[in-house]
Amino acid sequence: MPLLVSCTFSPPDLSPPIVELSGDTCNIKYGENSYKATVTHMLQGVTSITFAEPDTINGIVYTFSGNGCSIIFGDLTFSTDRSFMGDTALPQIICDVMSSMQGENALTYVQKEEPQSSTLTTAIFTGKTQKYNYKVTTDFSSGYIKEIEVGDCDLLLTFSNK
Repeated sequence: MPLLVSCTFSPPDLSPPIVELSGDTCNIKYGENSYKATVTHMLQGVTSITFAEPDTINGIVYTFSGNGCSIIFGDLTFSTDRSFMGDTALPQIICDVMSSMQGENALTYVQKEEPQSSTLTTAIFTGKTQKYNYKVTTDFSSGYIKEIEVGDCDLLLTFSNK
């Protein structure tokens, strides 16, 4: 008798996340400190971080492009080399992670649940900057970044508008 029905399992495509962010709001926990910021990252390697909370840093904008960094507050602009920031400066770590994710084969999928499209809600990837290991949690269906965790330095970014 011929087979009329075939059941095969094809795991879904586990594509890396969409690394381009256009003004995505996030809550940031860095050690004991909490911040709220808007992060913009373009595929050309330009990263901008605009802080909104706490009030003491509301309106400060860090923009990274190539080896340069600009810090803007109101009418004041300070431009310098990225190395001026230091490896443990919060904006520098965020920029390094965002830039690292763009590299070809930079992220590795980590399977945390059975990859069945009907139940899988997140996809988790790991990556590494020159100094830190990080984990990226994305929405499974869209690939949008939901969370970035840099455990080596106790940093967690949770994106709220995706």
